[in-house]
Amino acid sequence: IIAAAGSSLRMNGINKLLFEIDGVPVIARTIDKFNKNDNITEIVISAKSSDVDTIKKIVSRYNFTKVRAVVDGGETRAQSVQNSVSASSDKTEYFAIHDGARPLITSRVIDETIKNAIIHHAAVAGVRVKDTIKVVNGGFIESTPERSTLWAVHTPQIFEKALYLEAIASAESCEREITDDSMLVEMLGIKVFMVNDEYSNIKITTPDDLSIVEQYIKGDN
Repeated sequence: IIAAAGSSLRMNGINKLLFEIDGVPVIARTIDKFNKNDNITEIVISAKSSDVDTIKKIVSRYNFTKVRAVVDGGETRAQSVQNSVSASSDKTEYFAIHDGARPLITSRVIDETIKNAIIHHAAVAGVRVKDTIKVVNGGFIESTPERSTLWAVHTPQIFEKALYLEAIASAESCEREITDDSMLVEMLGIKVFMVNDEYSNIKITTPDDLSIVEQYIKGDN
């Protein structure tokens, strides 16, 4: 599942997913990584309603044969993923959820996350934090967590189908803000395995991020 229904509010009017780097849209670069991966059998993309037709044309232009559907995303990430789940094949065994705005994901990380999801039922990609992290309340520091235990979570996040469907169902009554899919599974009391990702697998959130991704891509060419 490629989550591509974000609003790009911090992009100063740039549609980050349709922005072209060396003539290739960001979303096409992301889809390509999964379309080429032998462990991925099908792809469902959730998109903003205004982008659905454009992304369908991109899928056709680049002949992304594994794309099963491009669906209209909901108002929240959770709704978008739910719509994607509904469009997936009945034969699906695991859901791999990935941000459309992370085009620098590597095949190694995709494969490692899949392998560990099969072993542990749930696995996500992430990196150890480099900075010291502070818990702040009302403008004042309350505590300093032990840095060696802290990771910044990325995508893909991969879950056994039955487990993920149970997590989605249980989240309907949850009043907490859900910021990633791993939280849904964690709330069931299930341990999620963390896979060591590349620091380059950043999510494009601001124009500065877009510039960094451009530098990585153009540096590889």
